[in-house]
Amino acid sequence: MVNSIENSAEIKLTLKGLMREVPLLSGFPEELIQGLENAASIIKFNSKQTILKQGDINNNLYFLLIGTVDVYVDSGLVATLKNKGDLLGEMSVILSIPCSATTIAQTPTELICIDVEKFKKILGENNTKFDHILYKIYSHVLVDKINQTNQRANKVEIMLQALDRAKSELLEINAQIERRVIERTQLIQTGLQELLHGHLYTLKDSLRGTVDKVGSQVRPMIEKNLLILGEVTNFLEPIVKRFNLEISLKNKRVLITLSDRKLQTLSRLALGGTGILIDIITNLEEAKKNIQENLPDVVLIDGSTLELIEMPMLNQKKTKFLFIGANEIRDNLQKFLHIKYLPHIVCIREENRSESIRSIMTSVIKLCGSNIFGLEKYLNLGAAIQEIKIRSSEDRDILNERVQEYFAKLGARSSIIDNVKVVVEELLMNAI
Repeated sequence: MVNSIENSAEIKLTLKGLMREVPLLSGFPEELIQGLENAASIIKFNSKQTILKQGDINNNLYFLLIGTVDVYVDSGLVATLKNKGDLLGEMSVILSIPCSATTIAQTPTELICIDVEKFKKILGENNTKFDHILYKIYSHVLVDKINQTNQRANKVEIMLQALDRAKSELLEINAQIERRVIERTQLIQTGLQELLHGHLYTLKDSLRGTVDKVGSQVRPMIEKNLLILGEVTNFLEPIVKRFNLEISLKNKRVLITLSDRKLQTLSRLALGGTGILIDIITNLEEAKKNIQENLPDVVLIDGSTLELIEMPMLNQKKTKFLFIGANEIRDNLQKFLHIKYLPHIVCIREENRSESIRSIMTSVIKLCGSNIFGLEKYLNLGAAIQEIKIRSSEDRDILNERVQEYFAKLGARSSIIDNVKVVVEELLMNAI
């Protein structure tokens, strides 16, 4: 609730006290004080009450007597006024514009409110003196605010410098941690490769060589150990292959010259987590310059950049060109017939993002590596291929049950597992 006091004696006493205590008002001419008293009132606000609202018209000057006032611009706190004599609403009065900020009483607050229009009417021809004083007050307030802003800016600058130092230290720590992780990962990888190639494969070959030579009592035990050994190697092989793939891709470079922004985004998403260095250039001349200077392993092209494949280069065998087609292969068939070298081609459907990303990623990884065959490249990175060997028709039921158990652990529905059972049975029959 807002309470207004218009008792002239109390206002007069309050104004005199304010002018004594606030240097900004000390130069107020004596002849204007009488008019000021008649145009002023003391207003009290409770905590959380709005004094001025951003965007509203205001014709009053407010001087803070008691309390704390928060100043908000676009709902963000920009200042807090708590000194006796602090001025509110001066810009909207002097410039005749709506309030540029919202002021809210943080605590129970008292202010002297001066009705500027009423005061000017009281002064009559002398109102120019008031305008002069008002601009003088405004200039002092402005200088004070600039000083405060400079002080804040200085503090912010110090904080930014401290943040930059902290950022540099964190980056260095992160780099050290990354180096240590890479070193330890490489040690683990070396150990896994040695275990796999130096021991497990040797042991598996040795057991296979003896399984047919031992008696019927020992054979089941050896076969069981071979089965366990197969599970261990099947578990370790994808890990070793994944690490080798990541290492091999780290030094690879791909240039994306696709004019379609959607295709650019899909390509970036497809290659972003592989460790491959990516350049995106759609300007034909700049793309030619990039190819000559950086010798990328793969260049992604479309109909607008197809002529890049005709560049006379010494690294023709090194750089591979992949044409990304999205519903435009037919449009470019004639162009393909008139170029010397044909690019690799992958067709995608933009509406199927996940399939498109997988197709681009698989194609680029195949072209970056020396081996373009193998089922792993048609799966997402990290997917494991399960291998089960079958020796006779008697093993079919056991192996089919193992496959069903595997999919059941993955959470597949029973209807899907039934379909898997039929397919596996057919595959096992063909294998035998």
